[in-house]
Amino acid sequence: PEEPPVVSTIPPGAPMETIMATLVNAINRQGDLIREQNQRFEAQSQRLAVFEESRATRYARSYPQLRKEAGALRGQGHLGEEM
Repeated sequence: PEEPPVVSTIPPGAPMETIMATLVNAINRQGDLIREQNQRFEAQSQRLAVFEESRATRYARSYPQLRKEAGALRGQGHLGEEM
């Protein structure tokens, strides 16, 4: 969902102090929104990393023979490693 606009309306002829305070508040609110969004992204990234680690661990436990074979192939210069 898109965030509502952060700048409130300023009445015509408002004093410069009011205009500046409104702008500062808008900038601060925008910073808060960006910080909150960043925290959500970081939390999502952590959840995905945990999920991927869990999936890789389950796969390795389910197919230990494949892991041994991959290690043997690496030792022979296969799977992206040079001899």
